[in-house]
Amino acid sequence: MPNRSLLLGLSALTLGLVRPWGEVLPRWAPLLGGRHVPRLTAMTAAGAGALAVTMLWITAFFNLEAIFVEYGLEGAARLVVVACYAPLLLWGPLLAAVTVSYARRTKPVR
Repeated sequence: MPNRSLLLGLSALTLGLVRPWGEVLPRWAPLLGGRHVPRLTAMTAAGAGALAVTMLWITAFFNLEAIFVEYGLEGAARLVVVACYAPLLLWGPLLAAVTVSYARRTKPVR
C-alpha cells in the first residue's frame, strides 16, 4: 500500500487546479519556487489521476459484495455502506471537470 503521506500530498495537488499556485509555484517551494507550472504537465497528471480514481472507485463499488460477506452485513447495514461509498463514484468525474476548467482558464492567448 502506498504511503499515506504520499496519497495526501497527491490529493492536495488537486487544489493546484483551482488556486494560483497551480500556475506559478510559491517562492517558498524548494528548488522550483517562482517558476511557472507547465500547463501540459498539470493537465496530464490531473487527467491520469481522474482516470485512476474513476477506475478505482468503480471497481471498489462493484465489489462491495465482498465487504458485505466479510463483515456479515445485511439489510440496513448494506444500505449504509452503499450510501457512504456512492459519492466516491463522483470523485473522478469531478476531478476531470476541474481539469477541463484549468485547461480553459490557462489556455494561451493568441
